[in-house]
Amino acid sequence: MAETGTTTGTVTPRPTRAGIARTWAASLTAALLRRRPAPGLPRAAVRGAAPVVRTVPGRGPRPVPGERGAVACSVDGSLNVALHLDPPVRLDLGPAGPVDATTAYCAVDHPPALAAALRAAGLRRVPPPRLL
Repeated sequence: MAETGTTTGTVTPRPTRAGIARTWAASLTAALLRRRPAPGLPRAAVRGAAPVVRTVPGRGPRPVPGERGAVACSVDGSLNVALHLDPPVRLDLGPAGPVDATTAYCAVDHPPALAAALRAAGLRRVPPPRLL
């Protein structure tokens, strides 16, 4: 038997890791392509991108152990793209302190789409879509 009447609210489903990763990727892409200056990675500082297979423990923005000037930004430890920054970008990583980042590792769902967006923004050192 179905109950009829008005509802008083809705239940929001808990986000999945894939959904969170898509949100991070979309935010990173939006920050890179934004025309006005904004906190995060300025589009003009991104000099290139490369595919990587890397794991850095933790989640969110964090320093990469053993690699000076490198930061990782993902929901989990798996990273598949390295963005090369020149000039270095000062990022505040909260408790880890500020870092002058020269490399930003991130996880994206569709690396060819990121490569195409970076090329459209005028970056020249981005591998072809089959590589990224």
